[in-house]
Amino acid sequence: MQHPNGTLAELKAHVRRQWALLARQKLPLPEWQLMWKQAEAYGTAALSGAEVPGTFVPIPLQGSAAAVLAVPSDADSYPKVIDSLALLPLDETIVVAGRASEPLLEAIRRNAEGALIAHYPFPLDGDVGRALGAKLTGADTVLFVDAAASVPAETLGRFLWECDDGRLDVALPDQSSPKRLFHKRPAVQRWHELLNVTLSRPDLKMNTMAARPFALSRGALDAIGYADLAVPVKAHALALAKRLKVGVAVRMDATSPPTEGEASRLAAGDHIEAWGALMPSKGGRLGFSDRYRDRKAVGGVVNDAFLDSHSDE
Repeated sequence: MQHPNGTLAELKAHVRRQWALLARQKLPLPEWQLMWKQAEAYGTAALSGAEVPGTFVPIPLQGSAAAVLAVPSDADSYPKVIDSLALLPLDETIVVAGRASEPLLEAIRRNAEGALIAHYPFPLDGDVGRALGAKLTGADTVLFVDAAASVPAETLGRFLWECDDGRLDVALPDQSSPKRLFHKRPAVQRWHELLNVTLSRPDLKMNTMAARPFALSRGALDAIGYADLAVPVKAHALALAKRLKVGVAVRMDATSPPTEGEASRLAAGDHIEAWGALMPSKGGRLGFSDRYRDRKAVGGVVNDAFLDSHSDE
């Protein structure tokens, strides 16, 4: 195989273009696992032919792709995350670091070669960091990963693939708990599921953009807006309200949600904010009618029209 003389990034870009042409000449494309194995074999052989050690998996994406991760000041597992991302056909990797020490920044530069690093001199919430990172990329598909949780490259690639082929605008991990009764789940999981039910998507169960990794299409990013990504469940609610194509991409083990304390209270506030953002357009009951209470019997409010007509009294 012919390849350009240049950097590793240029070589990978060349391999990616060549494999995309070859793979899409054989339409329809195979199922995911076979396609991953074929791309891995081709990419690794191409690097070996160029006398470059390592593995590369140029899954045949049609558009550009980027990954965004926020690195906390006490991060210690992010190198494994970077290693997984290095196997994927990414055009950009955005690393957002808040109040990172110089040794940590040096380690990030060393591990995330070629990445765009945005450093803020103050502590940065991970969700806010990912929102800032999303604003720095113009890629067609953006993968959001957790710097504190290592995920296999094949799993991460699946999120990119599901958004790239147009099947989904929002690709979520499936972390639902089919064996656990609703009332026995942690409160945060119940809030997630209730949010989906109130937005007419009970099929999503407890899966929302609060879990990572997930991926967004460019259309989803434009529709939701970068600022609202800082509150993932609010972004999730807006995606559903705007009728974007939201679905699960791959089954993953559930992470442990906060069960008490400040983290739990913040999660509760985020869900209230998500519902509140929809009330101006959907009404105080989010479009649900009240068919069970006879408000006339107690002289109460009958409907929203009654409220409007007495708002000045």
